[in-house]
Amino acid sequence: MDIGTSFRTIGGYMELLRYLLDGIAKLWTTAIAWLSPPIQRLAGLLGMSLSAQQSQLIAALAVAMLIAWLVAKVFVGSVWRKPRPKAFAARANDIARNLVQISAEADALLEEMGSVINTSDAAVKQYERQLAELAAREEEISSRIDALNRVSIPAAQHFAHLYEKAERRSAWRDYALNGLQILLALVLFAIGLILSR
Repeated sequence: MDIGTSFRTIGGYMELLRYLLDGIAKLWTTAIAWLSPPIQRLAGLLGMSLSAQQSQLIAALAVAMLIAWLVAKVFVGSVWRKPRPKAFAARANDIARNLVQISAEADALLEEMGSVINTSDAAVKQYERQLAELAAREEEISSRIDALNRVSIPAAQHFAHLYEKAERRSAWRDYALNGLQILLALVLFAIGLILSR
């Protein structure tokens, strides 16, 4: 009988149980028959007289204790058994693998920190350049202001008067051009109305 095949079928559980019980019964009868004569001899050495039934009972108890010990060892022990610690080589491999992973993460972190530092250095240098440019512009503007402060008031008034004249002329010119544009637009609109009829 193939245990693996019968176990995989739907009725396999009952077949397996029957197979195991038959094996235990055969083991029981064989063990009792095998243990009875030595128990009789041991009793004779100790000066005890045992009947055949008593020696079989003692053998049955011994077999029951053996079976109970086997069941406890195989089934119960496997459930509550502590996991075996890993071998030294396996633990060393795990530690080495973890060290490699941690080292890679540390390298990535250091690389990122380096790029951040380089970026911030570049930003600081850019701000320093901009600050130098602004300082140069401030110096240029302050020199212009100083030059304008040194110009006499009548000269500034003369420039202001000339500028106002030019602005007035520009304003009149702008008004004239805007008026001509409006007039031209009206003429073109009128022509368009006349032509569209």
